[in-house]
Amino acid sequence: MSRSEFLMFQDIMEEALRVRDIILRFIDTESRVPIEEKWVRCHPSIRSSEEIIEKYNRITGCDGGSNSFPLGPGDVVFAISAATSTLSNDGIQKERIYQMGWLERFKLDERISAMRSSLEMKHLMRNLKRGSKLLLMDGSLYSILEESSRFVGFLSRRKSEGTKFDFLPAEFILDVVERLRDELGSEVEKERVFTGDPESRKMREKIVEEIVDRYLEVGSERGRYDSLLLSLMERVENLMTMRRLLDLSSSAGATLVAISKRSSGREVFRTKMPDMTIIDMRTREEGYTRPEYQELRASPYFETIWNSPYTITVSYMRLERGSNPLRVEILGARDESFLRDIMEDLRGISVRGYPYPLLMSHMLARIGDKDIKGIRELIRGYLHGGREMLNE
Repeated sequence: MSRSEFLMFQDIMEEALRVRDIILRFIDTESRVPIEEKWVRCHPSIRSSEEIIEKYNRITGCDGGSNSFPLGPGDVVFAISAATSTLSNDGIQKERIYQMGWLERFKLDERISAMRSSLEMKHLMRNLKRGSKLLLMDGSLYSILEESSRFVGFLSRRKSEGTKFDFLPAEFILDVVERLRDELGSEVEKERVFTGDPESRKMREKIVEEIVDRYLEVGSERGRYDSLLLSLMERVENLMTMRRLLDLSSSAGATLVAISKRSSGREVFRTKMPDMTIIDMRTREEGYTRPEYQELRASPYFETIWNSPYTITVSYMRLERGSNPLRVEILGARDESFLRDIMEDLRGISVRGYPYPLLMSHMLARIGDKDIKGIRELIRGYLHGGREMLNE
């Protein structure tokens, strides 16, 4: 056997040793960017939670959860949740809601994520109407908008060799968005996600059928558009819900803050390494980055539901020495004084550097494997034995 014909059987540590120095050199080079002009060391004054609650009346944090299991070779049953924890003079109020449905296996994770996000924002709006003046949501406003723009960009691509679907022409997308704007106008403030509700499935399929009728003759190729259009509907509802949340927060004078534990954003130091990683490696003390401003602009395909931009203020904060840094987005163009004030408020209601209302909501919203196992047994048990029980 020649040397080129030897079988390869490598230990993973061999590969780790091979690439270790390359990785470490990259990290060392990129993390050495000057941070002094952007990073502000700060030792916030200690504010009591009572003082902060008095300032905002009610403080609400919201997070969501999701899980799923296969129903068959081509379908998946999903469960999403939204939980809120509200601090007020009456103590801590906790709420939680679940929603379930089923989807075909097309861009599954992205679609479930969009519906979970919609459910979370609906329940933030619910608490906004109850008088909460500080709203904390898990995640990123900017990312929600970017993901929807990327998704509609994917749908509008021309079909290339080897792809499974004929992609949607611009007229299709604009027609769906305009139709859904009218259909969902009264739905976005309701408690359930319209595009994830099994009870609305026939109505959504009817909308798809009517739109496809305008562009295609009867034929087998029509079925290819169902998944594309249904998934687009989910994104439209997600953006409409987010827009309504921003509008209501702005008109009510509430402070809306989106907080991410993980981020690949690079708008502060503008290197190949995420800002959050640089801050984590180079600092340990409390502090924040000076405000950066971003405009929330939607894809032109969504202009009928997002006709003007919103500005958000972006900063990376460490609320407690040694804790993980957080990406913080605040609705509106805020100056550094406002940023420092928000940091002190967040620190006053945090546990180990993370806001308690978000921490509690995260724990409440989790849908674990034990939960999904029980749901699977309930549904599959009926599929296998329910018809006999009903004498069908």
